[in-house]
Amino acid sequence: QNLRGYDQTEFNLSTKKERRARTLQFFCELESLFAAKLFFGTPSSNVFNLVRYMRGNRGVVDVTAVN
Repeated sequence: QNLRGYDQTEFNLSTKKERRARTLQFFCELESLFAAKLFFGTPSSNVFNLVRYMRGNRGVVDVTAVN
């Protein structure tokens, strides 16, 4: 497992069953982020922007804007 974050090459080399399981896990994690009381992230992340959009920008904290 890659502890440094997402690795597209590693994902592509996985079996179809592993890719499906990892994709479903990611969707489950997104659902948790959509439902959380607060979400902290940075706008340079595609996940941050998706979560911010899905939450209507409610309870979203841009950590790059915190002093």
